Amino acid sequence: MPIKLTEIGALQDLKSEYEVVFHLAAKIPFGQYNTADKSVVEANVMLTHKVCTAFPNAKIIYASSVSVYGYPPQIQKITESTPFDSPSLYGLSKIAGEYLVRNHPSYAIIRYTSLYGKGMYAATILPIMAAQAKDKRLITIWGKGERKQDFIHISDAARLTVAAAEANGNEVYLGVSGKGYSNLEVAQIIQQYTGCNIEFQGEDNSPSFEYDASFTHKKLSFNTKISLFQGIKDLL
Repeated sequence: MPIKLTEIGALQDLKSEYEVVFHLAAKIPFGQYNTADKSVVEANVMLTHKVCTAFPNAKIIYASSVSVYGYPPQIQKITESTPFDSPSLYGLSKIAGEYLVRNHPSYAIIRYTSLYGKGMYAATILPIMAAQAKDKRLITIWGKGERKQDFIHISDAARLTVAAAEANGNEVYLGVSGKGYSNLEVAQIIQQYTGCNIEFQGEDNSPSFEYDASFTHKKLSFNTKISLFQGIKDLL
């Protein structure tokens, strides 16, 4: 499947002859998820509408986010069908994008969790811990480091995206590894490679997020290939 990368400004000049369109662009307001931002609406909602309108005969592969779920009860793992519960303004912008895509004849929606890999945004937990370990030989963890989240390597996410494009039917998928790691476990993996120390500070009341992607993995015959151990090693 040959892939052509296109700048946003050239969108209106493209012909509507493509079989598959990967809509991966998004505005992520890191640290300001509940701040009203016109650029978030323009990127996550208006651009999605333009893409769906420009390619009426293509299959639209839409990169959504697990932020759409908000803060569901942590009694069980989140699945593709878990109801939304008080998402942030950013999460609402991705929900709006999803509903636009759902009105298209052919689509796949992929709700990605924390993507990581070389070149990732520096002000997120993995590169922050990696930088602390290399520069200070000390990783600082808030609270007891119990908060869990899911990480998926960009190469696995790319394979999942292509699999969704090749699958039949209109579906919503989870772009997750299916394995949650606590902040302490992440720090301990980095410690194994760097020999750094770990210290605990203050409190962390942030919720944990874990996922059951068994539907996605079965539907797409997909399993992640890069473990968090290998992915972190490549980052260091």
